[in-house]
Amino acid sequence: MEIIKVKKKRLLKTLRKNRKVHRQMFLDAQEVYREEVIKLLDSRLQRAREGGKIDMAFRLPEPQDYTESYDTAISMVDWAEGDTIDLDERSFEQYVLNKWGWQGAFAANTASYLAS
Repeated sequence: MEIIKVKKKRLLKTLRKNRKVHRQMFLDAQEVYREEVIKLLDSRLQRAREGGKIDMAFRLPEPQDYTESYDTAISMVDWAEGDTIDLDERSFEQYVLNKWGWQGAFAANTASYLAS
């Protein structure tokens, strides 16, 4: 695919919107994760106090935050000179369509906490 030119302002607006959505999903998932960890710790502490088996292993996937990917992209666009930016297909998918290489893992991980 060829490289396309996009308006810098439009691209920044889209990147900032995508960043905001991502960050909120992460924070929401992290809140639920934290509640689940506290429940597990409370129940395991109670079991330990009662003389039961002590299990310190946690099998909860920790929510991952990729906000830095957005921040880097926003900074790069912001620093670029001129009113337009050249995007190749991969950059367009990430910056505009919000399809990052880590997107599948992020969606699966956060969905486990945001399903309710």
